[in-house]
Amino acid sequence: MTDNDAPDWVGFGYSEIAFLLSQMDGPAIEKARGCFDFQPSVFSDEVRGAGLSSLFARSLVVHQDDDVLVPDREAALLAVGIAGARLWSRIAFLGEGEVVADSALMIAGEEITLLLQPRNFGSWVMMVRSPDLSNGHAVMALAESFLEVHPAGTVLVTAETGAGERAALFARTPEGWSVDYPVSETTPNPISECHDETSILASFESLLAHAPSL
Repeated sequence: MTDNDAPDWVGFGYSEIAFLLSQMDGPAIEKARGCFDFQPSVFSDEVRGAGLSSLFARSLVVHQDDDVLVPDREAALLAVGIAGARLWSRIAFLGEGEVVADSALMIAGEEITLLLQPRNFGSWVMMVRSPDLSNGHAVMALAESFLEVHPAGTVLVTAETGAGERAALFARTPEGWSVDYPVSETTPNPISECHDETSILASFESLLAHAPSL
């Protein structure tokens, strides 16, 4: 679905992410632990130490004044993105039989928006959303890429903050697209819509723009 060998994607091991999260606090950090599906054992001294060692070897953690270690480069972007997150969007790419074929996570804040995808052995790949694209356009591009390969598949997008969530199921049809909004706290009744190629972007934008805000 995505070309993870492209230079704009960077990989992180789970121990590296665990170390970065262990250096932060606040509600966004607790949300990140859940989104990365981290169990308490991930934050053991051994795991965090391995993460620090790996980040340091890759020059993604550097010494500052008073010998303080701080994230640098892509690790700093990940830390800033998580700390400033205002919107978390989980994206599930469903194949035939609604089997999850892949997934992604969008973390959006005022300063930066990150796109992440899980990979083997607890690793993740991350890309910073281009400032030329909106959040809706970025998620739509991921959906289009998946549905080109899996035309009978669907893409479930769930946008949430600490205040609640809203979800929509996107699929391709002969006429264009279908969008189904399941019942949720913000959608008391199920809604089904049909869109052509010119109007579907507005549905992605609306879903993300109208997600409950902090």
